[in-house]
Amino acid sequence: MPKNNLFTFKRSKKDIMWQILCKGGLIVLILNLVSDGCSYALPISFLSMPSRTINLNKANLDIKGNLRLRYEYENNFNIKNYQNTKDNYLLERFRWDFVLKTKQGFRAFIQFQDAHCIDCALGASDFKGSCPYINEFDVRQAYVEWQHLRNSPFGLLIGRQSISYGDRRIFGPGDWGNVGRYTWDVAMLKYEVLYLKLDAFYGKRIYYRPRAFWDDHYPYDAYTVYGQIQKLPFRIDFFYVFKNNRKDKEKYSTSFKKEQRHTFGFYLSGEKGDIDYGGTFAYQTGCYPGKRIEAYDLNARLGYTIPILFNSRLAAQYSYASGDKNPHDNKVGTFDGVFGAIDMYYGRMNIFCWKNLEDYQLTYEIMPIKGLKFTTPPRMPRAEARG
Repeated sequence: MPKNNLFTFKRSKKDIMWQILCKGGLIVLILNLVSDGCSYALPISFLSMPSRTINLNKANLDIKGNLRLRYEYENNFNIKNYQNTKDNYLLERFRWDFVLKTKQGFRAFIQFQDAHCIDCALGASDFKGSCPYINEFDVRQAYVEWQHLRNSPFGLLIGRQSISYGDRRIFGPGDWGNVGRYTWDVAMLKYEVLYLKLDAFYGKRIYYRPRAFWDDHYPYDAYTVYGQIQKLPFRIDFFYVFKNNRKDKEKYSTSFKKEQRHTFGFYLSGEKGDIDYGGTFAYQTGCYPGKRIEAYDLNARLGYTIPILFNSRLAAQYSYASGDKNPHDNKVGTFDGVFGAIDMYYGRMNIFCWKNLEDYQLTYEIMPIKGLKFTTPPRMPRAEARG
């Protein structure tokens, strides 16, 4: 095939087979050996089209696509609850991106998504409103962005976008799910100078519906300021998020309580030789019907890379999110996980999230060859059923 053909795969057949055998073979073997009450996944994400650039005189149009396939097996568990059942199915998700860019800093982006679940016992009718498996042909992202307007430190971004910052604990795309957890309709003001980078935006979170084109919104609003202090020997971000649900509302058979919740915090990350470190802290205040909110969370991690042993890494990590000690007082102590990633930190089964949680984790990673990583994630999560 010609090198610039739009449908040329990024990897050769030999590379694809190597990926399946090395990364998937061990997982398939384990499926037959492990205990009950679990969910297992074999991800295969190799059908990618390379970015093709079309010159439009004063602008460039980049086009690319990706097909992700993932097989999942569930035993005594499904995404809705624990029960005596077994299921296995294939998740399919196709995304197609179009990016228009000019030399003046203008950028327009649109992403289409088509997601299905093949041979799954649960269908769209088994979910109220949103379905985590199915999102038939839809617009996932569509926005325009203009950085450094008239050579100023200000920029604008308006439209539908997937947002992530820092370690994704506060804002993350939630991309493990077949549909995607978080996408926003936002109006964002950007500011960047030598020592400071700042985003301030108003957003409405997208409520995905299985067979709707251009989806609905959740009933709450989000007002956010996220900044990063630059030119330091380490990274430090700070943030403020105001989640505002003006009144009690039921939408698609789901109840949303009136709530005003303020989240303040920071994220820290850095390296010193072969040692890396980082963490996130957030405090929440506000009001809930008849109660005040007082909650907090923290995460701290420390890692050491052993360069002489296949670039292996040993790391320790601690995460904590407060719970409600007394559901009958006038205080809500349960931390709300804001809009951060869940499965990448607290397990692919989505049993735990960053609320009412204490989690100790010791991880060892080894990369024998480029592109192949083995990770052992022993963890000791502890959660209590509090309000």
